[in-house]
Amino acid sequence: MDLAIAVADLLSPPAAPILSVCVPTHHGRAREVGELIDRLTEQIGPELEGRIELCVSDGASFDDTQMVVERARERTGLVVRYRRDEQDRGFKANQLDSVAMASAPYCWLMSSDDAPAPGSLSRILAILEANPGVAGVSFGFEVMAKDLDEVVESNAHDVILPPQPERSRRLEDRADVVKELGLLFISLSTHVVDRGTWLAALRLRDERRRGPVQSISPHIQVLGAMLEVKPAWVWSGDRLLLMRTANDSWCASKFDNEMARYWCTFLPSLEKIYAEICGRWSRAYFANMAGLQRMAMGPGELMVLKMQDDPPPSLRRDAAMLLTFGRLFWFDPRFWRRSLPVLLTPHTVAPKAVPKLRRFMRV
Repeated sequence: MDLAIAVADLLSPPAAPILSVCVPTHHGRAREVGELIDRLTEQIGPELEGRIELCVSDGASFDDTQMVVERARERTGLVVRYRRDEQDRGFKANQLDSVAMASAPYCWLMSSDDAPAPGSLSRILAILEANPGVAGVSFGFEVMAKDLDEVVESNAHDVILPPQPERSRRLEDRADVVKELGLLFISLSTHVVDRGTWLAALRLRDERRRGPVQSISPHIQVLGAMLEVKPAWVWSGDRLLLMRTANDSWCASKFDNEMARYWCTFLPSLEKIYAEICGRWSRAYFANMAGLQRMAMGPGELMVLKMQDDPPPSLRRDAAMLLTFGRLFWFDPRFWRRSLPVLLTPHTVAPKAVPKLRRFMRV
């Protein structure tokens, strides 16, 4: 009997991956990718051997990323796919390629500096089994310190969660999905998608001649297009992701470290994306834009942007912030109460004036 079982095992085909963890990465993330792999493999028991696939698309890193990924091939149970560009083509290309190279029917979109929470793989597979036919699953997260050793309280991150985040539910209407989860779409790593629907959404964008997805947060547009193909989505209140703070993907290095100019570019790009996926002037559009205002445009945040001293404050910066943010958030009463007083105050008098203005702001 034992011999017969052994022969049957040899003749049976190997288990096919059912979930691909799709990781775009770049130079400087070798340590984080290694930690991600460690936290994946420690969850893979005998029942998941060969069922979890790691797909890493590397934007021409010249650190130890390739060695770290190749070592993962030696670990039992984890299927590994790796590609590396000779020249960095940017985040968008690597993000799309990480899904294109996958073989599993479902893909967990994963930033290379985040990591799966303990027990997340089994929980995700259980959610997918209980909800056949959905385009995607989104879930909660823990905000962690840079070394993933401590939970960090973060009101800014809480803003992107849907209403009643502790209550899991299945959403069947596209408008409901983008209204409740649209702001969460900013976060790459909190979504598992049906790969077939993802690829169909990219084809749909081409057929409707919407142009290429934007370089800033390209996944948001694809997630939105997926809802046109299949408007069925699940929100799970489980915290299945460990999300690092101080994510260097959001840095302003390409803007000479001038944060105000970075946000004056980034937020209008996001506005165009949300106008596309929600429909401009829809309730979902206004809900998501109001969420962006709460997340990034509080009086304290605006004061930091206004008074950044490298490069030094200027009336030009004051004017750019006022015009850009006023155009984006004019409809939100909180903008008028909380943000506009700071934007109207010239940088030359702002440090002294803002404490007096606080009594008029509901902060």
